[in-house]
Amino acid sequence: MPDPWDDELAGLFEEARHAPLADDFAERVASGIHRSRRRRTLWRTGSWLLVAACAAAAAPYVLQGSLVIADRMENWLPAVGGALVSPAGWACSIAFALWILWRAKVLRR
Repeated sequence: MPDPWDDELAGLFEEARHAPLADDFAERVASGIHRSRRRRTLWRTGSWLLVAACAAAAAPYVLQGSLVIADRMENWLPAVGGALVSPAGWACSIAFALWILWRAKVLRR
């Protein structure tokens, strides 16, 4: 009476004898890498196209907002300019300029 384990072991040896060759394995790995790179390239391209489309859709609103800010600055800047020509404005601007020169290491040795 043959042992059932012997049949299973013989089947495993038979499968090992017909295992894929190293070249087949290398081809499968290379094709998997190629598919992965192609998928990643498509994903990046699609993501950049989506970002570009969102930026193009938002551009009019950004432009409108910057025009509103520029209009408010136009009304606000003359008051700032008037404050800068006062003696206190001159003193503050000189102190600020000295601080910038010190931070830029121009005044340091």
